[in-house]
Amino acid sequence: MKRHRILLASVLLVGGLAAATTSTALRILAYWGARGAANLRSNELDNRTFASDGVLLRYVVEGTGEPVLLVHGFASSVEHNWLRTGVIDALVEAGFQVVAYDTRGHGRSEKPHDPARYGANDVTDIVRLLDHLGLPQAHLVGYSRGAMLSHHARQLYPERFWTVTLGGYGSVGDGSGPIESIPAGEVADSLALGRIGPLARALTPENEGAPSARKLALAEGVLTATNDMRALAATFRAPPLPLIPLASFQEIRVPTLILIGEHDPLRRQAERMADAVNDLELRIIPGADHLGAPGTDEFSAHLIQFLGRHRSGAD
Repeated sequence: MKRHRILLASVLLVGGLAAATTSTALRILAYWGARGAANLRSNELDNRTFASDGVLLRYVVEGTGEPVLLVHGFASSVEHNWLRTGVIDALVEAGFQVVAYDTRGHGRSEKPHDPARYGANDVTDIVRLLDHLGLPQAHLVGYSRGAMLSHHARQLYPERFWTVTLGGYGSVGDGSGPIESIPAGEVADSLALGRIGPLARALTPENEGAPSARKLALAEGVLTATNDMRALAATFRAPPLPLIPLASFQEIRVPTLILIGEHDPLRRQAERMADAVNDLELRIIPGADHLGAPGTDEFSAHLIQFLGRHRSGAD
């Protein structure tokens, strides 16, 4: 029940806005703005840094056992994606060692404004961190953009991972996904101006209307106050990573789980992946959307069950 206490504090911090409406814009406000609960534990984390190709990245190590490397989502951080949702505590309590880091341009890591410092470098950072820690293998867990990076790391470095979990993610490798189909330049230009309209629309469930201008402005105010918008824009201006066709994905034999909310706009892509790829597990979290899924009991429970079945890479 620890996760419920953390989430309650987060909701109270933003004045109950997330509970007052199901608007995607206000859920974005809660997601990016609720820092208090995370900060209650943030100062207790074992904060460390390492240089990855000249960019200083912040990471934490918690617990003992088989290592699980966590990669957070866009405009997020260790605290937002993994700490205040209770995922770190759940994994440690289950007997795993958690390694989590702020990706370049995010959280407490350095934030280059040069697009060339992102893209492929983001993927390589995953393996560089493992090398820095002297870990030949680990379980890899990514969420949203972090899942996209993990998807590519799985293809390029399959020997480094016992398992890969892709949270809040779906891609059939043809560019047809809700986020993939948005021109990257349009997203970058909007972020540079402190706007999130294109992303908010892409993440809005089909059963909701478009977020109002007022609610978008509230969310944008919090986002710009807690992030370096030029760095976030640079991530979308980076040389694009190649699409991974499903046939290529299937060729890599690493046990893989997709965890996605029932109302996540990427769910259909995830279901198409599961239909096409043998041995790919898919777990849909009832009632959850893209921003809320990591904070549910089901997310941590499915993740821990999956990792438990594949300890030390055993099938």
